[in-house]
Amino acid sequence: MRTPRVAPPSDTSPIQCRSTPLAALPQPRTPDERSFVVLSDVHYPADPERAAETETSWAFKTVLADVRRLDPSMVVVLGDVTHAGRVDALTHVARRLKSLDWPVYGVPGNHDLVEGDPDRGVSIDEFADLMAPEPYPYTARTDDLSLVGACASNKQIDTALRDAVVRGLTDTHATGLAIHYPMKRTIECLRSAGIPRTLLVTPVADDGIADLLAETDRHPLVLSGHLHVPLVVRGETHTEITAPPLCTYPSGYLYIRTGPSGTTVEFVSAVGDATRQLQRGRRMRRSTIERCLVEFTDAQLTAPPARSHPASASSTASCFDR
Repeated sequence: MRTPRVAPPSDTSPIQCRSTPLAALPQPRTPDERSFVVLSDVHYPADPERAAETETSWAFKTVLADVRRLDPSMVVVLGDVTHAGRVDALTHVARRLKSLDWPVYGVPGNHDLVEGDPDRGVSIDEFADLMAPEPYPYTARTDDLSLVGACASNKQIDTALRDAVVRGLTDTHATGLAIHYPMKRTIECLRSAGIPRTLLVTPVADDGIADLLAETDRHPLVLSGHLHVPLVVRGETHTEITAPPLCTYPSGYLYIRTGPSGTTVEFVSAVGDATRQLQRGRRMRRSTIERCLVEFTDAQLTAPPARSHPASASSTASCFDR
């Protein structure tokens, strides 16, 4: 067996030593202390049998061990579970997550649903069978938390999804919307940080979702992945939270806690320092956009936690006032 290039972190590494506060928000609130883990962009290798030596596998094992210690209300997975839409890879990840006996609520990403290649891509129904409580869109409730899970692989939000959001927002629980692609305010925030528009993905077409979110006073969370950066963008009606990737730098997940005083968001690393620096160097050399996103990630992980006040409606430059 080939010797790994960098030793993975021990499963006994204290979580608090690997966590970085990202935000403290006044809303949403729950009557009791609750928490959930947010995982995104695992990009698990196509062959699970050969994946045991990879950095992604090491990081995934750390996440599983952390979930056992954290005892969250739910685990939310924001898509790109696989790298090439392989059913066997998706099944492997789903079974490992469900073996924890915590509710797992997932949405598919573009790498899971490989369009135009039915021999590679997982179908929406196959993904839902393994990672969702029911077909998309769904509303799941656990403890004091309510989550709307959406499939928007074409970056469109249709009437069915809007209806699901309305159902979620009428719930007495704190509400979150889980979707793979980021929404408009997140992309505007990255642009305001100096990342050229031509290097960024097109945001999901919210088509009235923001208006629906404005009708509630619960200030729900919109959870997304895809960008491979950790980011919290607080707006007037909702807070957009982008999860970090597990497959590459900074290789980690989000730990979100809610309670009577509001919500906190933490980044938790799933790899050791040596592995993280190796991943960072590789990502910096990959392309211009990757270099920009790495530098942006560095800034997010070294700045003080985001302030609790909402961004100015007239300026996206302050959307991550840290």
